[in-house]
Amino acid sequence: MVKAAVRYTGEHFKAVNSLNRKSVYKSGIIIVLGLVLLTSWMLYKYINLIREMTSSNQDVAEICVYAVVFAVCIGILLKTTIKLAKAFFTDDKFNKMEPVKQIRNFEVTPETLMFTIDGEIEHSERRFILSGIHCAYELKEFFVIYIYEELYCIIGKREITEGSPEELRKLLYDALGDRFKINQ
Repeated sequence: MVKAAVRYTGEHFKAVNSLNRKSVYKSGIIIVLGLVLLTSWMLYKYINLIREMTSSNQDVAEICVYAVVFAVCIGILLKTTIKLAKAFFTDDKFNKMEPVKQIRNFEVTPETLMFTIDGEIEHSERRFILSGIHCAYELKEFFVIYIYEELYCIIGKREITEGSPEELRKLLYDALGDRFKINQ
């Protein structure tokens, strides 16, 4: 059996965010690369069309200058978009979070995951069959246990009051098998 007393902080939510961030960046990279390819193809078609329409070299040179300016503008746009995306997905918002006032007490046995919330206005207790939870991850300093696809609980390794992180790892692996993943 493993027990833990947890008061969620920004560090807890930063850990969960690190799990979701990889898929967001992969999608963003695919979209940016698609935009670059589409823009390049459109620019190539545009220059070829203009070349066919003009007969003098002066007009072609002028069109090429416009094309270079267009490419530089697209580059600046992409660079700015990436900077904004990085700013949006940074962990600064988690560093500014106040600790949650509620204390969550977790008890994990080979069969169940039970947590009790003790707060100013709430006292509740929930019990789940450990083998029936959605999935779980072990991170460097935290365990993230997804009870359902969108509902999770976070246990810091330093917040374990009885048992050890190794015991919790074994309990989760025995109950979940390949639905338990270690992301160090």
